[in-house]
Amino acid sequence: MARINLLPAEFRRIQKQPTLSVSKIPKIIFSLGIIFLVVGISLRISTLFQRKSLNRIIEEYKNTQELNKKLVSIKLELNNLEEEINFLNNYLKRDINWSEKLSQLRDIIPEEVWLTYLSFEKKSLGTASFKTLLLKGKLIIQEKVSPVSALSIFVNKLKQDPSFFANFENLTLVDFHTETYKNIEVMSFFIELPVKKP
Repeated sequence: MARINLLPAEFRRIQKQPTLSVSKIPKIIFSLGIIFLVVGISLRISTLFQRKSLNRIIEEYKNTQELNKKLVSIKLELNNLEEEINFLNNYLKRDINWSEKLSQLRDIIPEEVWLTYLSFEKKSLGTASFKTLLLKGKLIIQEKVSPVSALSIFVNKLKQDPSFFANFENLTLVDFHTETYKNIEVMSFFIELPVKKP
């Protein structure tokens, strides 16, 4: 059986344009949804990795800051120790024989006086630093002698001994007070003897 085309010849050349079928729309939407889902998951995974990297960088930065603080503290301590060593070396150059000083001190101290503390320490006064001999002790107050007089006698003995006092600039009575110990009146004292600067 032969086909009969009733269309005029000029219309026969127009080809049919493809049309979007209604049944294909859900498939396209589904495909786009999967694409968006995959892209979203990829972006989320990428963000997680970047966040982990950022957290690691922040943690390393904090550790670096802590190490830097410790390093600054160590440098300050090192500088202080170097200053202390230099300071002590300057005083050692004075050739003070401390065992001889202690022997002289033992000869000066009267029977009614005894030392409870003796130390050689660094002191600071403003920007200046100096070494000082610290003496703490007690003395028994004799009858008919006032506490202040008893202490003055001992202080004058220290000052007037030329061999002992030669290496010191002066003598400072930092503190003194009386107290009773087993019904005996006793005076406690605290004396500083700054060493002469080299």
